[in-house]
Amino acid sequence: ARRGGGGGRAGGKRGGKGDSRPLKGVWRVFNVEVPASEDEGKDGVGVTRQLVSAVGGRLGVEGGEIESGSVRVVRKSFDARRVRRTGLQEPHFNYVVDIDLGKGGKVIKLKAELGKFERASGDESFRLDSTLPPPPPLPVAIIGSGPAGLFAALHLAEAGVPCVVYERGQAVEERGRDIGAMLHRRLLHPESNVCYGEGGAGTWSDGKLTTRIGRNSGEVRRVLQELVRFGAPEDILVLGKPHLGTDRLVRILKGLREYLEAKGVVFHFGTRVEDLSLHPETHAVQSLTVRRCVHRAIKETFALGQAERAKAGAEAEVGEVEVVDVSHVVMAAGHSARELFECLASKPATAAALRMAPFAVGFRIEHPQGLINSLQLGQEWSALVQAGKGAIPVADYRLATEIPHPKPQNAALHALLGDGWKDS
Repeated sequence: ARRGGGGGRAGGKRGGKGDSRPLKGVWRVFNVEVPASEDEGKDGVGVTRQLVSAVGGRLGVEGGEIESGSVRVVRKSFDARRVRRTGLQEPHFNYVVDIDLGKGGKVIKLKAELGKFERASGDESFRLDSTLPPPPPLPVAIIGSGPAGLFAALHLAEAGVPCVVYERGQAVEERGRDIGAMLHRRLLHPESNVCYGEGGAGTWSDGKLTTRIGRNSGEVRRVLQELVRFGAPEDILVLGKPHLGTDRLVRILKGLREYLEAKGVVFHFGTRVEDLSLHPETHAVQSLTVRRCVHRAIKETFALGQAERAKAGAEAEVGEVEVVDVSHVVMAAGHSARELFECLASKPATAAALRMAPFAVGFRIEHPQGLINSLQLGQEWSALVQAGKGAIPVADYRLATEIPHPKPQNAALHALLGDGWKDS
């Protein structure tokens, strides 16, 4: 794959003293600040007179010398850090904008500098290489239908590569009913819950689109653009902390699945991958062993008592087993597929090399939202939040720390996976 943009960071050198020169074309301007009292609010993503004036101030010219049609909002976020530090200054909205310096107005001279003024690319998408080899004779197997699996299926389908998605959980419609039974009747379905099922573990966590890998990069914008294509609101392309909401995310997932099925992608829900068969010499994956109908067999135990349910759940493991030939495998199983990782640990290291990676453990701490608003924003500005319906976004905070693992990597893997882990 290759990048088709990504903010144009490669386009500008860090300018030295006296390096200012007349600029033409489209340029990206960072850290354009508009005071909260002059901004249209958290839900507004248009180009206002106040924003144009602030862009002019950033460029060292009068706002009236910039045509509003030459400015495009790339990103908008809210910043109240100065309020917390000083208690005096008002919060502001921080913008990243693109400005076309070829559209009339005054000739602007400035220094190109990374993170301040950069030449912007007209194409920020992330594209597959057009020189892909011919499709393989057997389909590509994708294990898991979370974000990684679904976007892999989307890329492959649009490149004309046949693929099959295996998901141990259920499609969002059935999964929603199973999660409802867990929340309201305390009936946990071991194969269809908040961890397993279409959309992955984040589907029932309000559809937050938070990333710390570069909101302006081509790869991230491509993901957001695809979500917009399947029904997400366009403001997620601009807002600093966008979220979809679970209800909207469910509709997006259904639309994406229908599109993929029309492209020839086959989904097998309620189907768990239990083993991979490897070529004896090359260790390439040749086939998968999958178990079907696990969902239906276990679901029928909901009406039973605890002991009977455990017995019936064990008996459900005799569900239909099938071996399917595949050309390649995309492993997108997520973090909860322990049995599959144990299976991989038993394979030769040349076929499946396991490596420890950092992971996050989150704890939910609930406070009255009004308390957090007043502590973060002060009384005056917190009054404008209006339970999330006002011009100022609700306040939040985050505490994080990094704890090194006490054991070396191989020892940690052995502790996690037991005797199935073989040190290579």
